[in-house]
Amino acid sequence: MALLRRLAFFIKGRFLSAIFVVGLGLSCASAQVSDTLYLDLEACMARALSEDLRLARGQLNVDEATANRTQSYLSLLPSVNANSSFSMNWGRSIDPTTNDFISQTTRFINLGGNAQLPLFAGLQRWNSIRQARLNQAVARYGLEAARQEVQLNVLTLYLDVLLADENLQQRQSIRENALRSLQRGRRQWEAGAIPAGDTLSLRAELATRDTDIITADNRLRLAILRLKQSLRIPFETPLGVRSADTDELLAEMAGPMTQSAFADLYQQALLVQPAIKQAEQRSASARIGLSLARANIYPSLNLSGGFQSNYSSFADRARFNIQSVKEIVPIGYLASDPSQIVLSQISVPQATQISDSYGISDQIKDNLNYSMRLGLNIPIFNRWQTRNQIQRAKVGMYRARLGVVSAQDALRQDMELAYQEARAAEKRWNAARESLRATRESLRATEISYLNGQSDFINYQITQNQYYQSESEALRAKYTYIFRQKVLDFYQGNWAY
Repeated sequence: MALLRRLAFFIKGRFLSAIFVVGLGLSCASAQVSDTLYLDLEACMARALSEDLRLARGQLNVDEATANRTQSYLSLLPSVNANSSFSMNWGRSIDPTTNDFISQTTRFINLGGNAQLPLFAGLQRWNSIRQARLNQAVARYGLEAARQEVQLNVLTLYLDVLLADENLQQRQSIRENALRSLQRGRRQWEAGAIPAGDTLSLRAELATRDTDIITADNRLRLAILRLKQSLRIPFETPLGVRSADTDELLAEMAGPMTQSAFADLYQQALLVQPAIKQAEQRSASARIGLSLARANIYPSLNLSGGFQSNYSSFADRARFNIQSVKEIVPIGYLASDPSQIVLSQISVPQATQISDSYGISDQIKDNLNYSMRLGLNIPIFNRWQTRNQIQRAKVGMYRARLGVVSAQDALRQDMELAYQEARAAEKRWNAARESLRATRESLRATEISYLNGQSDFINYQITQNQYYQSESEALRAKYTYIFRQKVLDFYQGNWAY
């Protein structure tokens, strides 16, 4: 009895420990589920557009192009500068305020300012404004093209996650069917209805389905990891993807596209695709660059003006006002009568001190002078630099034109490939649905025959595997068809995200 009580106590303790462990696991799982970040397709798109580093660099390019455009407008304004300097001389030097030679330590201050306005430079400034506007458009279209690439990449990864998730659910359902078949087979074997070999085959089938679940689960984890990496979500953050309504997406799909409809689609894509617009704007900018290079062969006319003043410590001393004073002074005697003094009125200079010093403000004000200049510069010979610049600008213009043609050809080739893949995906999807319906009916009939003893287990297992293969093929065909149709929408500009 004591042994039975100790055994009961041991079992009770183990049972309570198991309950504690299960409860702890459920609480941890509940906490993990509550911390899981759930995103749908629209949220994935929004996060990718805000987190992608390529878009950040593209936005910086747009900001730089905007600053260059603003600077091109500001180049129409005159340039204004001010200058000042302080110097100290000792020994024999010339005082700039009096132009006299002096031999003492002297401090000098020079102040000035100037303004310059280009009147004509071969229309360089106007062409610079036009080119800056085009370069800004190039940067914006480049950003838009990068944004579309990011969206298309996120759509691909999102559909991969949905496909992997449905594939895992499908494998789990197949495993449940295999488990029920094994349980039913054991009962039939115990009743002597089937041989033991069929039961062993069912156990092997269940083990195979367990392996399929492990493979499908790993595929799902890898798909989620790739999506997290594209969205820059930390590895340790759980991510859950909200399933999209694939039936609704399939209902929105258009029918098969004809050759004429494809031609119209290509013409529409030429008007809406940012990569084409970017190449066209870059070509237009290169044409303006040729005009800028040719402007260097024209004369340039500039208007400039300025002012200047100075201060000298040598002149910073007492100032006197010199005035002429009339005085009567003797200049001689009469020859006939030396006692008679001859008087005359003359002007005598008289200095009157007006200040004790000649400070900085007074000197700057008194020494202030102004200037104005109209300059004409005529290029004659500069070692063929201008001609080589024009030649390089022509090469750049031709290269940009080839870039437009290359972008159009690349778009046409990509669209032709997408068109063919979309047609093939549609046919594959229709064929997969027919195959799935046929194999489902075949499996139902074979299962009835097997349960009634009219068919052997091998035939039943072959039919069952065919159905599972058709189901997997239909699942892949469905998502491939959805993705290929979305690619065509992408080229049409019908991008809803």
